[in-house]
Amino acid sequence: MGLPVPTRQHSQPDKDSGRQLAQSLDRALTILESFSSRRPELGVQELARMLDASPSTVSRLLATLESRGYVQQDSVTERFRLGVRALELGYRFADTSELMTRAAPHVDALAQQLKLKAALSGLDGGQLIRYMSVNYPPGQTMIGGFRFYPHNSAAGRILLASLAPAELEKVIAMIIAASAGVEPQALAEEVRAELEATRRRGYGVYDEDAGVGRRELGAPVYDASGTVIAALSVSGPYSRLTEEQLPTILEVLFDRAHELARALGYRPHQALCEPG
Repeated sequence: MGLPVPTRQHSQPDKDSGRQLAQSLDRALTILESFSSRRPELGVQELARMLDASPSTVSRLLATLESRGYVQQDSVTERFRLGVRALELGYRFADTSELMTRAAPHVDALAQQLKLKAALSGLDGGQLIRYMSVNYPPGQTMIGGFRFYPHNSAAGRILLASLAPAELEKVIAMIIAASAGVEPQALAEEVRAELEATRRRGYGVYDEDAGVGRRELGAPVYDASGTVIAALSVSGPYSRLTEEQLPTILEVLFDRAHELARALGYRPHQALCEPG
């Protein structure tokens, strides 16, 4: 009589435990992503509604995050805000990202040379994320992480103009969904028209208030495969970026974008797309 074949016990409980762990991790990350400049502090009840979870579940997650330093609680209001460990993760990303480490000296040099604010941006989940920026003065590098809808910035426009049609339509749908009170078809046509103009120019431009406000210019940054992965931009008062000054500013901007692309391994058979 042979030995009985061993069977795995508790397979279903193991699967359930794995799903619960994944759900807890997802909820914890959602909590961290819920804080913003508009919502620097959040309470348990608010987060419970946002996560569609019970207050007791949210409290347990917050307790774990607080013990690790990712959130901190105000002793008076009992509301939570991001902790120092969240900042540390951002700096670790900057220190380990090839794009950011190679871009940092170029962004700084761009700000110093043009005496304008310079920035490096990319697209993530259909939104523009500002990786870093350098103000002039004083010329101090700021690690970003700020998110915007990309159609209202020069950097965002040059990045959107490089997307495949299907991906672009997804982003336009997101922009429309977030733009309350605007006629969807008109907004979509406006965005597409601006991106077509951006492709023709070869660079992005955004005027906060034409002639009197701020102006931003953006140029594409390519990786080793020839894909646009980021945008370099400069911005300042319109009086510093007038039509007469554009040729000189764009030449410097594209030179820096070209140098950064080469640092990332880009070896074009011909020059980068220059402004037309």
